[in-house]
Amino acid sequence: MKKSVKKACTVLFSLICFFVVWAAVSKKLDSELILPSVKSVFEKIGWYFCGGGNFWKHFAFSFLRIILSFVISVAFGTFLGLSAGLFSFADDFLRFPVSFLRTVPVISVILIALFWLKSGSIPLFVSVLMTFPVMFTAIRSGFLQKDSSLMQMAQVYNFTKFQKFRYIQLPNLVPFFLNGLVSVFGLTWKVVAAGEVLSVPKYGIGSVLQLNQVHLESASVFAVTLIFVCFSFASERLMALFVRIINNTK
Repeated sequence: MKKSVKKACTVLFSLICFFVVWAAVSKKLDSELILPSVKSVFEKIGWYFCGGGNFWKHFAFSFLRIILSFVISVAFGTFLGLSAGLFSFADDFLRFPVSFLRTVPVISVILIALFWLKSGSIPLFVSVLMTFPVMFTAIRSGFLQKDSSLMQMAQVYNFTKFQKFRYIQLPNLVPFFLNGLVSVFGLTWKVVAAGEVLSVPKYGIGSVLQLNQVHLESASVFAVTLIFVCFSFASERLMALFVRIINNTK
């Protein structure tokens, strides 16, 4: 209990220091364009929370893209990861394209997608392309770190390939799958936002950021960013908590 209180106090102190430094630097620069004041940013946050600028409609579209991208990435990455783990041909075949997608800059994929798709579809497409390799790698790693002693025991008792997968490999994959969920979910928020900023769909948080940047509304850019970061952080923590609960009930 004391450790939790100490940790909470440390985090609170860190936040206070952050806002104190922000306020001091903003006052020193005396330019709302370069670094808006804490007061002006929080006034904008309040305005957006009250529905200003159709904010919640923009947020709803972004959140829908995030959820769809997350579901598709998890399903696609899990399927390909299982295929690579079970079949050596699939592993060899997928190694290069997955490695390529893990290293290619997100900005390059977004710019190329602008030639192919409508603006509303680009964030979803790019997010799936950039995040499914994370789940693929997590599942594949689960196969690589299998318990050799259990596999030897299965060999002694003449387990079929299905029995080896069902009773040895599948339980070993669960922690890797759950950790992959957390990683993919956190990354999806960032990639969808980046895709929206560059593709500027009719509705989306990224579109709000881009519009405010064009109109030199620094306080609004800061406000929307802080709101987005808070929701992203909170949802990622909830996902991590969900994973922890599942691990504890095993």
